[in-house]
Amino acid sequence: MRLFIAIPIPDEIKVHISLIQDEFSKYPLRFVKLEQMHLTIDFLGEISDNKVDGIIKSLDNIKSKPFNIRLTNLGIFPTKEKIRVIWIGIEKEYKFIELQKNIRKIFNHRGKLMPHLTIARAKDLVHDDLLNKRIKELEMNSISFPVDKFILYRSEFQKEGVVHYIVKEFYL
Repeated sequence: MRLFIAIPIPDEIKVHISLIQDEFSKYPLRFVKLEQMHLTIDFLGEISDNKVDGIIKSLDNIKSKPFNIRLTNLGIFPTKEKIRVIWIGIEKEYKFIELQKNIRKIFNHRGKLMPHLTIARAKDLVHDDLLNKRIKELEMNSISFPVDKFILYRSEFQKEGVVHYIVKEFYL
């Protein structure tokens, strides 16, 4: 099964995000469904069923206190000349960085994973000066929300797209 660890996005924040998505409705993008939105902490990939209990036990040992996340800016991957993803970045938050570091350490994942919230994807790489301009111009009000848990998710590819299922919630 395909697993990842993420922070869920509260419904009231999703309302703000949907308004941002609306700003890009005329471009050739697929928008992340609100019910699928999350802030990825770590991607585990394909994991055999017999390893899931061990992963849960390891994640149960993670200690952290609740904290706030502030969504701050829009960005793109991989480059402004070739847009594949539009995302919202977060303000640096020490408790989030520690949580991510401690979780990634369990799986011996090295390197940095830039925290972001994907809001749209392009099927093919897009080079559109108007889209770039709109991303730069769009004023994003800083939005903050409390984080009191992280979730181990299982994702499945289905005909309507990727669907995420909760394997287990871990409260801080």
